[in-house]
Amino acid sequence: MESCLPSWKYVHNISGNQVGWIIVAWDDTCCSVTAEEVMEQHVLCKVVMPSLPEFCLSAVYGATIYGDRRALWKSLVDNRVVDVPWVIIGDFNIFKDPAHFKGGKLPENVAMDEFKCCVDDLDVTELAGHGPVFTWCSNWASREGHLRKLDHVFCNLEWMQCLPQSYVHVQPPKVSDHCLLSIHLRDDVVSGLKPFKYHQFWEEHPDYAELIRGCWDGYAGDGSALDGLIGRLRKVKAGLKELNRNCFLDISGKVK
Repeated sequence: MESCLPSWKYVHNISGNQVGWIIVAWDDTCCSVTAEEVMEQHVLCKVVMPSLPEFCLSAVYGATIYGDRRALWKSLVDNRVVDVPWVIIGDFNIFKDPAHFKGGKLPENVAMDEFKCCVDDLDVTELAGHGPVFTWCSNWASREGHLRKLDHVFCNLEWMQCLPQSYVHVQPPKVSDHCLLSIHLRDDVVSGLKPFKYHQFWEEHPDYAELIRGCWDGYAGDGSALDGLIGRLRKVKAGLKELNRNCFLDISGKVK
């Protein structure tokens, strides 16, 4: 790697690892990366980039046997990052939802349940993305193989607050049986979308308080506490947009 990419540095967990190899590589002229923890299924790094808040990144390769993945869930929870933006990316070798499975034998429920419990304990949510739903196939050429969503990107609330436009681009595979996942820190693909803007004059409407309460209490989604918070905020935003259209003649569209 040094001969091909002289300005790049890397950290890995290869030595004596019987589960799977993780290599975190970076261009030292663009960012600074410090390895905080190097474990068998998980490498935690601190990343510093110009014009961006300092954040933590966890690179994951989960064991193929669900019992062995319990060490990964424990290491993630034991090294949970708080008060700093945190993103977790990698091949977890498991999915949370049977809808992310097609063909073959469905794994034991306990494997999915343990994964979901870990996500809940970490209080993270899956980062929104563009591209295929399934990230692994046993035979991409024929598209008749078994399909799975094994690769995931999760982030905490601090990440979403500091990098609200970030998203995942899932790219069709070229060599590997897995899709390539890339995290875009700024929204440079979707155009024409305007950020949500809150207007205090909405509070003067007699139905304002009831609307907020109804949207907040009316959310009935599943998932972690962070998923619930995001879902409620999205429901409130939709309600306020409808209030603006119906009662204020879309005045926010005229406010510059």
